[in-house]
Amino acid sequence: MDTIYIQEHDPVNEEPQKVINGEKEYITDIPSDIYESLYKGFIERENETS
Repeated sequence: MDTIYIQEHDPVNEEPQKVINGEKEYITDIPSDIYESLYKGFIERENETS
């Protein structure tokens, strides 16, 4: 199993959500609608797992 990280939208620098792999390497951007769909039932926030 591989872990991916999703960096949230950065409104200050106008950057979209970014997908980053387990080695912290950038993979791709994802649109907000996909991010919202994942967040509703799939994404665990870092502070939720601590």
